[in-house]
Amino acid sequence: MNALKLGFISFVVSSLLGNLFGLLLCYFLVRKNIQQEERPYNLPLICPPSSFGDAKARIKRICRSIKYGYKIAFSNIVASLNYRIDILLISYFLGVQAVGIYVVAVQIAEKLWFFSQSASTVLLPKLAAFYKSENEQMSEKAPTLTVFGLTSLFTLLSAMVTAFLSPRFIPLLFGADFDLSATVLFFLLPGVVFLSASRIFANDIAARGHPELNLYSSVLVLFSNAALNVLLIGKYGVIGAAVATSVAYAMNALFKTYTYLNYSAWFERSA
Repeated sequence: MNALKLGFISFVVSSLLGNLFGLLLCYFLVRKNIQQEERPYNLPLICPPSSFGDAKARIKRICRSIKYGYKIAFSNIVASLNYRIDILLISYFLGVQAVGIYVVAVQIAEKLWFFSQSASTVLLPKLAAFYKSENEQMSEKAPTLTVFGLTSLFTLLSAMVTAFLSPRFIPLLFGADFDLSATVLFFLLPGVVFLSASRIFANDIAARGHPELNLYSSVLVLFSNAALNVLLIGKYGVIGAAVATSVAYAMNALFKTYTYLNYSAWFERSA
């Protein structure tokens, strides 16, 4: 028991040290390139002391960073809960065997988020710079819709290929006991496509300086996801959980799309 406890503590400590090392490395790499006079971004950043006039300006910038950052932090926490609430509810209602079947499908489905995650990493600073230099309402010039279209297309095509191949490769890789995972994956894939698309709009919203809107969306989706899972798991098992999750992700996409359109000149002309 002591060996098991020591192994768990070692795992936690090593994970924390690894993350800390990565954070420090990123800080020193980015610190060399951040200069206040050259920073075009619309996001509050903490710059080196040499780029500020006095302590009051530094404190003001730190306060702006905290005010902006805590909204993103809470939004990410709620989003992480949303990604796992279905698994927790399956464990509670159906047991660990059902969790194993469901998790196989989830792990495969989440790999399709590669396109939206990569695009989001590049898009956020680009949009922040754009909205800093241009009028915020000149959204038709922003690359958001182009990236949205390409990301949605690649994710949709990947989802279609995955849906076609999964009944063949899941039993081959995991065994016949996981045949149901292919069906679960089929019902998860629409939600994955919706969530990938909504991430692009979420970055546009955050780049405009309104990350709290993404937080509101995450909270809405979390409660919707939990309620739908409770309703459907009892009747349809892991298939119901997959359907509930996809519906919740679709609601998230609709909310993000509506919010984006409300901040775009295209929406104003069409109203």
